[in-house]
Order: sequence, then structure tokens, then C-alpha cells
Amino acid sequence: MRREKNHRGFTIIELVAVAALIALIASVSLLRFVRMENQSAIGNDIRQLYLAARYARIAAIEQQRVFYLLADVARHRFLIVQEPASDETQTADTGLDGMQSAQASDSVEVKNEYARPYTLAPSLMIEQFLVDGVENAEMRTAFYPDGQAQAAVIQLGDGIRHASVIIMPSGRVKMSMDIADARQTGRFDLDAKE
Repeated sequence: MRREKNHRGFTIIELVAVAALIALIASVSLLRFVRMENQSAIGNDIRQLYLAARYARIAAIEQQRVFYLLADVARHRFLIVQEPASDETQTADTGLDGMQSAQASDSVEVKNEYARPYTLAPSLMIEQFLVDGVENAEMRTAFYPDGQAQAAVIQLGDGIRHASVIIMPSGRVKMSMDIADARQTGRFDLDAKE
């Protein structure tokens, strides 16, 4: 009578297959985590920009002064500045729309419990800053005491993902998690071909 030994174990092929499966699951999970973290960074920064624009509008109405939302490209941040009161400055000039606007050097940076300069995530860049449908070299948009604003589209992105804050002439602010379109501001060329 021969006794056969009952070998219970795994073959090399089975072990390699399980290790490959574990490596595949880990790599997919890591890629999803990195993608989710990048999406979270752009989502957080666009929300902060959206809240800053809404605050600038409310502050302009409450304080009856012009407030600006501007991008400080050198420091990779956004901030809110206010126009000094008319008795504080003599260098105010009148724009095309009849509203007074102060020179940038006369503006006062707003820092309080509701508004502080916000530094963007290092991976993000300002891809677009349109004011009234035109690229704005000063990278700022105004909010007026009557609740209206300069129409603006501010787009942030990391080359793959994009998010936008759209400021309407009525002062309404909305946020979008995709590429901005100049038509979203309510101002576009009717003669342009689609």
C-alpha cells in the first residue's frame, strides 16, 4: 500500500499571478488618488476665487466703493482691493462707463475675517483672464456700488483639468468646472460665425 502525500501549497505561477493582480489594483488606486487630489486642488481654488468675487460684490454695495478682484501673478495669488474714498485720493479717473476707478497704486488691499489674499496651488495657473471679452493685462475686474460688475471670465487649470469663475455684468457670479467660454459673460459678437 502506497500512501500519497497530500501537498497543499501554491505553485509559482499562482503566486506570480496573485502578485501581479495586487500590483495592478494598487497602481489603479494610486492613479485615482492622484487624480482625485488634483481635482480637489482645482476645486478648492476655484471655490475660493468664487467666494472672493461674491465678497467683493457684497462689500462694494455695503461700503459704496468700487472693489476689484485681481490676480497677483508674481505671487501666484488672488486678492481683493478697494478704491479709496473720494476724499482720500485725487488721482481717480473716470472710465468709459462713467464709473470712477482708482490707480492700482492707490488701491487698498482688503484683509479681514472674510477676505484674505489666496495663494493658488503650485500646480495651477491662470489660463485666462478676460474682462468684457478681452484679455486683461492688469488682470483685475471691478465691482461697483450699484451691484453691477465688469463682465469677466477667469479660468484656472493645470493643463488637464480646467475650472472657471464667470462674473456677469449684473454682478452675478457663477462657477464652472470646465473650459470657459467668452459667451458665458453675456457679451459676445453677434456677427461672429459659429
